[in-house]
Amino acid sequence: MDEKGIFYIGKECPEKSGPGATFFLDSKDLVTHTLVVGMTGSGKTGLCLALLEEAVLSGIPFVAIDFKGDICNLLLPLSTPSEFATWVDPAEASRQGLTQNDLAARTCEVWNKGRADWGMSPERVERFRNGADFRIYTPGSTAGIQVNILRSFDPPSPDVWEDQREEVQERIQGVVSSLLSLASLDADPLKSREHVLLSNLFQHYWQKGESLPLDKLILSVQQPPFSKLGALDVEQFFPAKERQDLVLALNNLLASPSFSSWREGVPLDVDGFLKGPSGKPVASIFYLAHLSDSERLFFTTLLAQDLIGWMRKQQGTGDLRAIFYIDELFGYLPPYPKNPPTKAPLLTLLKQARAFGLGLLLATQNPKDLDYKAVSNTGTWFVGKLSTTHDRERLLEGLTEASQEAGKAADETQRAGLDRLIASLEKRIFLCHNIHKEKLMRMMSRWTISYLRGPLTRKEIRSLRSHEVAPPPDAPSCTIGAPVSAPHAALSLFPKDYGINPDAHLMYAPGLSVEARVSWKDEKKGIHHQEVTKRMLLWDGNAPFMDMAALEEKPPQQGKYLSPPSEGKTALTQRARSALEVQAVLSLWENPALKIFSRPGETKEVFLARCLAELPELLEKTRGPVLEKLEKQREKLQEKLKKAQDELEKDQAEYSGRQSEELLNAGESILGFVMGKKRGIGSSLTRAASKRRQAARAKTDLEASREAIKDLESRILDLAEEEKRAIANLEQEWKEKLASLRAMDLLPDKVEVLDVRLIWVPLWESMDGAGKTLRHCGSSRLTISI
Repeated sequence: MDEKGIFYIGKECPEKSGPGATFFLDSKDLVTHTLVVGMTGSGKTGLCLALLEEAVLSGIPFVAIDFKGDICNLLLPLSTPSEFATWVDPAEASRQGLTQNDLAARTCEVWNKGRADWGMSPERVERFRNGADFRIYTPGSTAGIQVNILRSFDPPSPDVWEDQREEVQERIQGVVSSLLSLASLDADPLKSREHVLLSNLFQHYWQKGESLPLDKLILSVQQPPFSKLGALDVEQFFPAKERQDLVLALNNLLASPSFSSWREGVPLDVDGFLKGPSGKPVASIFYLAHLSDSERLFFTTLLAQDLIGWMRKQQGTGDLRAIFYIDELFGYLPPYPKNPPTKAPLLTLLKQARAFGLGLLLATQNPKDLDYKAVSNTGTWFVGKLSTTHDRERLLEGLTEASQEAGKAADETQRAGLDRLIASLEKRIFLCHNIHKEKLMRMMSRWTISYLRGPLTRKEIRSLRSHEVAPPPDAPSCTIGAPVSAPHAALSLFPKDYGINPDAHLMYAPGLSVEARVSWKDEKKGIHHQEVTKRMLLWDGNAPFMDMAALEEKPPQQGKYLSPPSEGKTALTQRARSALEVQAVLSLWENPALKIFSRPGETKEVFLARCLAELPELLEKTRGPVLEKLEKQREKLQEKLKKAQDELEKDQAEYSGRQSEELLNAGESILGFVMGKKRGIGSSLTRAASKRRQAARAKTDLEASREAIKDLESRILDLAEEEKRAIANLEQEWKEKLASLRAMDLLPDKVEVLDVRLIWVPLWESMDGAGKTLRHCGSSRLTISI
């Protein structure tokens, strides 16, 4: 039960019997995401809290969106009557005719007994208390830890802009959509003039590396920094008079007293939300119960986008690295054509997060308002009680859509059985479908460690602040001044830790410290990258660049100095540029099957994980022709089988008729012989023999029809196996293609030397066995033959 990575969430619960074997869930199963569906009172929240408790016990951090205040109950692992006294309901005590302390004592007894009955020892409760830094964030309120959302308006780094244009465009779309939604304006990315204008403004300033806070955005709407949008003049596309409504709507946001609290507190920083300063996992709960619907959409969109940015900086893994939990999906991932600003980032996370160890835990009590195509690849489903026929029908329709999307045929009998089964479920009883398991399981969720107090208020959130670990510091403020000038004086610099060779003579050779802006570009491959690099170039023309080590101004030892270069700065700059043009290679990985390339700085493992994440979509696209071909063969065989079955019926009827005629003729012959009717006996025997031959032929035809049917049925079964093999082979083929990576090196397209300085590189001069002079460059063991 206490093995890390193995989640104890309940017990198996076969129909018409009590709890059975312990129900475990491997944390790796949650990497493929989890969906929990159940009506109010089904035990859905308790099951989700049990999952999060197990995550804490396994050292796995999480980020949770809490729309009602229920998830904050995780900060209530209460154990004593005095602890419960603060949280039991005084009104309930009054109804029962008890004092608050009496009710607290009873509740404590019930809760501790429940934990004990379900194997929750006091030691396990204590491990949960200390398993994570629990924090409650309250965007737009001072009740909990405030969150500063201004960083969401900051531009990405130049590298990200160049290498991940699509991702940046997605981020711009999300920021603009959520901002317009917050201002109660049309947020359609294609039809809304407001959306098009704001998106272009963000793109304009971000490309220049400038932030776009709300006040600057408002001024830019009044006076855009460009004259055209598409083929039209800005004034023609969106006249200034009509833009004034947008200006006023955004200014109302900025001037609103409540909006000022969105600009205070800790910055949106997923790293800080998942790991504390000491490295301890963090349980981050974002309490949004006090916000309006548009404000919730706004913040959830920004947080989901930040999770995407964090995700793409991680290395690929098959283990569960973190959980993102949303306790009610209603309105955030609806079916087409609805498109709230949260939908795009959630779709991205559902498709890509599993490759980086980020598992989504999504819950809803509204199965009607769910995009089932989006969740069709969710690996684990928990379905609780749904009392209304309409809710069950929509869930089953969605499951049918998802199964058809995955290429599986819907079974109406199974569907009807599931409908009855879901309707009969009791509280805390769930059906669990796990793609990593062979069969559908019926289970009961365990008793939670946390006291399920119900939704907490902001006042109660304030009282919990004393239990939290101190949050990261607020977003720092800074003033922008004139840039500091780079020193122009040449310096003699020396590498540290160059190593000492007692059998060689120390000397210092001249070299160049080069700072340059290097650009790589390949239009056909869609590669555009630029970075500022610092390199050290040995004076020997054949020596390669080396990465710069830490430099110091004072030489570590006395040694012999070789002659410095006689060229001037212009010649040195040209020498450095020429060397960089040959040696500053951008090393990338290419996937020929997908025709995509790794991002600069992206490791082979992360790129491979990104490629493998495309497998489900590729299978979906390519298995159609394979299945279509086999389906045509199956249809032909089914047609032949039907004909053979019709033929069998005819042969059966023919054989039965022939048998009857044979018996009648045989009987007639025998009776005639017994009764003395001599005349005609010979002809009767002849007819009987003929009937026997006809019956034998009919029997042969019947057996041939049966064999034909048996053969056709066998061929249909073989075809089903062939279909499985074809899909498996196709999947293996794609896996091999996706895993087949090719290294490629790209030479610079442009080199701009920013700074050149003289450095002295320590060399150890020695002799080899043939009397040849060798010079070793410190600990790097670079050897130069003289």
